Amino acid sequence: MCGFSVMTQRLKIVGISMLILIVLPTTIFGKSSFDEDGPVFEGKVLVEEVKHSTGIPGLRATFVIHSTREAIWKALTDYVNFRKIFDGIDKIEVSNQDKTGVTIEFWISVLFFELNYVLQKTYERPGRELSWIRVSGDLKDIRGRWLIEDTSKENIYIVKYESYIDVGNFVFNAGARFFARNKAKSMAIRLRKWVEAHQ
Repeated sequence: MCGFSVMTQRLKIVGISMLILIVLPTTIFGKSSFDEDGPVFEGKVLVEEVKHSTGIPGLRATFVIHSTREAIWKALTDYVNFRKIFDGIDKIEVSNQDKTGVTIEFWISVLFFELNYVLQKTYERPGRELSWIRVSGDLKDIRGRWLIEDTSKENIYIVKYESYIDVGNFVFNAGARFFARNKAKSMAIRLRKWVEAHQ
């Protein structure tokens, strides 16, 4: 493999790691088992490796936001300000938007490499859960989910983010998860700050 091809593949790994954090699971979420006096409720972001039921590995970030459910949902579906809330996005185009979901095309540039893909987002339970899946574009498979969970405390919610991406290459999948894990915490903190500042 020539040097240019190696560099291109490395750029893909970095780009895919950013994608994992933007698009923005099929894990079944039940009642939260987190200790409400534990580190997540003290502001920590818990990042874990998880696996989709189809076998695709991914990441889960769990954190709390001090706000209303409505404010959290608004941020997750605010496509006008999406690039301000979630960094690393060059451009998005929204279409077919209604109360059941939306189709979004994303463009992401990393150095000299650009990723382009289209996601179908579905509002599974408005105010509580939305999911997405790749319908076209780069990469083999992209899917994920946001979930907003109740706690026993007023205006404190557990927010869970999961993302699964199959690049089509085992080595590149592992590399993407490695980079994405390091960025997941900053993504969660950025969302929390936006919601708490705009409620």
